[in-house]
Amino acid sequence: TISTYLNQIQGLETKLPPTSVDMERIGGDLGKVAEVYQVNAFVLSSVAVQAERLALTVQLVEPKSRRLMWSREYEGTRTGYLNLVREAAEGVREAVRPTASPVATPSSGSEVELALQRGRYHLSRYGALYKTEDADRALAAFQRVLELAPKRAEAAAAAAILFARKAQVGNAAPIPEMEAWARRALQLDPRSSRAWSVLSFAEQARVGGSYGTGLEFALKAASFGPQDAVAQARLGQVLMGSSCVLALETYNESSRLDPLYFNASVSAANILDMLGRREEALALNEQVLRLEPDAPLALLNKAKWLTDPSHARERTEILKRLEGMAAQG
Repeated sequence: TISTYLNQIQGLETKLPPTSVDMERIGGDLGKVAEVYQVNAFVLSSVAVQAERLALTVQLVEPKSRRLMWSREYEGTRTGYLNLVREAAEGVREAVRPTASPVATPSSGSEVELALQRGRYHLSRYGALYKTEDADRALAAFQRVLELAPKRAEAAAAAAILFARKAQVGNAAPIPEMEAWARRALQLDPRSSRAWSVLSFAEQARVGGSYGTGLEFALKAASFGPQDAVAQARLGQVLMGSSCVLALETYNESSRLDPLYFNASVSAANILDMLGRREEALALNEQVLRLEPDAPLALLNKAKWLTDPSHARERTEILKRLEGMAAQG
């Protein structure tokens, strides 16, 4: 929520923050985050809850030295959550951009925002672990948001993303559900990049789907969401059908926007290999494995590309690890 407010500040470039699930995957190592994010400062936050009271601590930290640049604690009530977070974002704004316009007052209620963040948390967990209970909790949270605030397009778009992720592990793609949620989001916000991304994915997943229509939807997603790493990666997936060079550009942009979105980096590595740039492909693939040693697609790439006989033992070990992962589903 803080990052949403900071995005409003003119002259300040923010990057999509790592989710708590991302941080779990890399063992909470801020050094690794600093390596890939390449930013001048982190905003670190923690919340202490006591009954209906909240205490929010916010720190501005220099990534490499871990030097504390600024810190403050804010207190408020659970029902006043959004105002509490806005105060914190305004404090950060005063610390880094004192001449910029103040952060806007929130337009929705705290219960809506908390439900939206809860849904995003479980959506993120589902994307990492594919546990059914996380999918159920995410959908329930997004439905709750739309009950309380029927015009919140991002909740409908997030539900569409959820069904798209379900398609990646199911035997049959739930295309009707994906499209229904995406269309609902677009009725509320015709510029919803996530909704256009899902419609593009659905078109490609459909038997007899149109390449041109999938490309049109992906271009809309990337145009309406220039800061949306998922939308940029979706365009990259579609462009693979016509131009590896253009696809590589969009995957690189996706990685720049969200350095912990490893799908984009692995896809870019695959394209580099297809273009005959094996050394660059291996280097990018290794960068992913440094951050997440068990990334299956990156491990598979490494096994494929280590063709020299001197790497035979390492290759065999990787394949055994992959077989173990496959056995666990």
